[in-house]
Amino acid sequence: MTPHVHSIKTILNEMKQYNSQDPETYGETLSNSIAAIAYLSKGFKKPSIEVQTVLLETLEVAFSVLEALPNNEEIRNKTYVFVQRLIQCLEDKVLNIMPRLLFLLIQHCTAEDILDVSQLINQLCIKFKANATCALDSNLLPYLQKCHHISNTIGVDTGAPEHQQGQDVEVAPHLRTEQLSIQKLSYAVLNHIVSNDVTAVLISPTNISSLEAILQSMSEGAVSVEDPLMKKTCLIFFRLLLNQWVTTTIMTVGNGGNNVDSSDVPDYIVQGYVQFICDVLVPGMLQFFLRNDGIFNINDANSFRLLVEFSCILEILKTRLPEIFGNVVDKTIQQLALPLPMVEGFRLASTRKEFEDCLKGIIQQHRELQNTTR
Repeated sequence: MTPHVHSIKTILNEMKQYNSQDPETYGETLSNSIAAIAYLSKGFKKPSIEVQTVLLETLEVAFSVLEALPNNEEIRNKTYVFVQRLIQCLEDKVLNIMPRLLFLLIQHCTAEDILDVSQLINQLCIKFKANATCALDSNLLPYLQKCHHISNTIGVDTGAPEHQQGQDVEVAPHLRTEQLSIQKLSYAVLNHIVSNDVTAVLISPTNISSLEAILQSMSEGAVSVEDPLMKKTCLIFFRLLLNQWVTTTIMTVGNGGNNVDSSDVPDYIVQGYVQFICDVLVPGMLQFFLRNDGIFNINDANSFRLLVEFSCILEILKTRLPEIFGNVVDKTIQQLALPLPMVEGFRLASTRKEFEDCLKGIIQQHRELQNTTR
């Protein structure tokens, strides 16, 4: 590896010394060196301390290359492969450099390689669990903002006048599909965070002020996005987070109730989260289930899976926060103007299966009423 490292350092020094006006001319040589080092690293599954030291130096050198040419597509592509390899070789020794490395990759990524960024973040979550928090803390919001920016600019004519760019323009179906695929990446990353015990990153001092916006985005994904797999990803996020943060039944939202043992999560955060689920997610999902446009088909396997996930959320609310669940029934279920026995059955349900049966009955009853009124 040493000749490649020396070659990289020589080129970087040359670029700096001569203040090259066209640094991209060095991109192919530098990317080839990074690719060669990545290939050589495949020979080390459990490297010795001495080899680990060499590999760590190559990682610093690769970071220097990326820092010098952050927009070069070939360098970025080879860097993704290289970093994923070293995560396997060096394990948590890569974490010190990851915040800086991720920042550059996120800052300069495009629609073509946002998937690579997402996969790298997911790999960190899966591999390091809670220890990945240090790498993601300063990069979560930039990543979500980048996804939002890329999604919103797909299909937009940047040459159009500014006042026209701000108007609602119908997006071609293939471009809308691309927008949704990028939204799906952001949902999947947030799902990986809560699935792999990296949840602390959501409430760190860096990110806590954006928690409500994150929840709102995931709620819109669960309620409004048409793709059932994306909706399921968002519902799983809410279920896992609710299961982690609400650990006892001693809680009263909005009434100054007793504290909750919620794994060191501040009480006001847990209470605000439960309030959000009760006020936003639950009524939003019930309205979705009762739509008459055929988007939700209870006989479709993917649609039914949404009902199952939502029933799991209701089960957690009912078993751990029974008083709050009663308020949800009073405020939301009764507004549907369904027959009292149906509402009462929902109120008495406790298990996921019982909620599934009640929801199926409510949906069928609602559609029968709609058909009758027509």
